[in-house]
Amino acid sequence: MPAKCDRLGPCRTRSSWRSPTRNGVPVRKTTTKTIHAVTTLTADQATPVQRAKLIRDHWHIEATRMHHARDTTFAEDASQFRAGNVPRAMATWRNLAIGALKLAEVTNIAATLRRNAQDVTRPLALLGLT
Repeated sequence: MPAKCDRLGPCRTRSSWRSPTRNGVPVRKTTTKTIHAVTTLTADQATPVQRAKLIRDHWHIEATRMHHARDTTFAEDASQFRAGNVPRAMATWRNLAIGALKLAEVTNIAATLRRNAQDVTRPLALLGLT
């Protein structure tokens, strides 16, 4: 019997297994990870290959867009802001900081943030405001 999900209707849980690869070639240290997912799709609506693609696409967004920088550099997942518009506002400020650093062609966001924290004029110079 499918579980109930808030606002989504009936849900099904799926498990899939994957072995890490780099450019389609298995990495030297081979491990297998079990990925658990919750979906509203039935077996008739999506094949296992289609479900695997949905999982890969989700993690592609997490890994390549600003999510990874926000999660690792700003520890966004550990944030205590949960009420009202505060989480969205903080994400906007984080995106602004990351975007400004990327426009300045910074390669190490964390190191640059630490360096900028030591001198209040550095971020202003980075934005061309001094």
